[in-house]
Amino acid sequence: MVNKVKYSGKLIIGLYPDGRYLRVAYLSKHKDRFRLIDAKSCILAYAIEPAPTQNELLPDTATDSSQDPILIDLTSDMGQLDSENSEATPASSENSDSVQIDSPDYPARNDAIRDGEHVPDMLSEIDLLQNDSLPNPQQRAEPESTTAAANEKSMSSDAIYTEKERADQDNAAILLDALSPYAKKKIQLAICMAEPHIYYSYFDSDWGLTGKKLKLRIIDELSRQKPENQIINPESVFILKIANGKILAIVRETEISMLHLIETISENLGRRLPNISISSVEISLVNLVKANYVFQENDISVIVYAGNDFSRLIFMRGNELDHISPIIGEGTDSFGESISVLANTLRSRLLLEQDDMNLPKINNLILTGEASRSEVAAVLVESFGEDATIERLKLKNLSVEGIDRAQLDALPEVSVALGTAWSAFDDSNEMLYSVDMTPFEIKEGQKVFKLGSIVWLLLIMIPLITFFTTQKIVKQNKQQNMLKIALQQRQIELAALNEIQTRVDEASARLTYFLNTFGVLDSMVCGTQTWSSFLQRTIRQTQKIGSIWLTDVQSPAANSATLK
Repeated sequence: MVNKVKYSGKLIIGLYPDGRYLRVAYLSKHKDRFRLIDAKSCILAYAIEPAPTQNELLPDTATDSSQDPILIDLTSDMGQLDSENSEATPASSENSDSVQIDSPDYPARNDAIRDGEHVPDMLSEIDLLQNDSLPNPQQRAEPESTTAAANEKSMSSDAIYTEKERADQDNAAILLDALSPYAKKKIQLAICMAEPHIYYSYFDSDWGLTGKKLKLRIIDELSRQKPENQIINPESVFILKIANGKILAIVRETEISMLHLIETISENLGRRLPNISISSVEISLVNLVKANYVFQENDISVIVYAGNDFSRLIFMRGNELDHISPIIGEGTDSFGESISVLANTLRSRLLLEQDDMNLPKINNLILTGEASRSEVAAVLVESFGEDATIERLKLKNLSVEGIDRAQLDALPEVSVALGTAWSAFDDSNEMLYSVDMTPFEIKEGQKVFKLGSIVWLLLIMIPLITFFTTQKIVKQNKQQNMLKIALQQRQIELAALNEIQTRVDEASARLTYFLNTFGVLDSMVCGTQTWSSFLQRTIRQTQKIGSIWLTDVQSPAANSATLK
């Protein structure tokens, strides 16, 4: 049962498949306040994701997928869990606004398992088809009776496939049971993954490059470690600048089985699939610590994490990530009840990493996951207790009002899922590392859902837009018809004016002709007055004398004439 805690604001559900367990953390955010709604661990029919191994640390290591199927009796594990559950007794405490995971008695499983969480009972023998999810036979031997039963049991390929289908259905039912109480509300899923889905590479310099150029240079460096025909997709590479100016490249390599499981139950989660973000185990833990701790600038702090299948040491210098140790391919499932063996392994690896990194002192040890058990803390105190502060993860900035003590004690189990949800919630916080490894096709698919409200608004506005557009078109058509009629009238008037203009042009041409003629006549008359006066005087003189005969008339100068 999901804890019935009322909340307001947005809800993010962190999911982390930790071997045979599905760690789930429900986190809400109202304004700037983070609040824990619930936390639980569910037993899966089989491990959803393959367990990381030390050999998978190298990016170019080939994995052998041709191993024969392994049959395993799950009843032995279930009996083991029942014995652990019978010994676990939840304690009670008052509600508070912060949680400190430092009680000496840490229950082996959370209340969900103690209350009888859904466990498939039809899979007494199942082909897991994922050998990496099983314990190493050299580390944890099967009981002889179980091994004998598995060897004597013969299955056809069809029978094996049927059992695998049943296991997939059971895992889907478990996941749906964890998500369905909140499916009607707006939720976001934050998924965490580990190796072999991702691997890390360090670079001491950025070569003076930034942005895309830096990514291309890092991809070129990483490609040299790969086979020639293997291409690194730029969208699967993520770059972080960590302590001392170093560059950490996070590379996503394989498909994530958890996504396929979510797709199978998408129809039962409502009309659409929730938004999904993906991060890594180590980055989620670092962000969770950064959100709740403030260290001195030169302090060396180590996040000690132990899960079901593997363990990890994460070094921080001040509040920045400094180094992620090679994976420790041993977890609680590797040793069963012998948690002290795992504690000694963690101590040995921690001393080795301290020597390799030349660290004179470790100031803080923060225990997360199964490493927060009292046995692990006791072993680490023997070697580091004098110099280092050793404590279980404290979530100072998380409100846990309404959460019972049993769930608070179980929080270390879901610390990775909680860190993943916190990172997705607080993605705008510049203090945290922003890493979203969601595949490109899923991001593109989610963009449609992000614009859903706008699309619905446009759908509502379409009839209104159509009505007003139609009215506008009708009005424009009327105006256009009126302008056409006016244009025709103007064209008739223009034709009449053109005819008048033609007549004016003809009259103007005639007037020009007359003016030219008058000009010629005026030029011909020039000087005739003088000669007219001369002739009149000549006539008068001739009349006086009676007659005269002129043989020659000359004008030697202006206004003078000589007669002969």
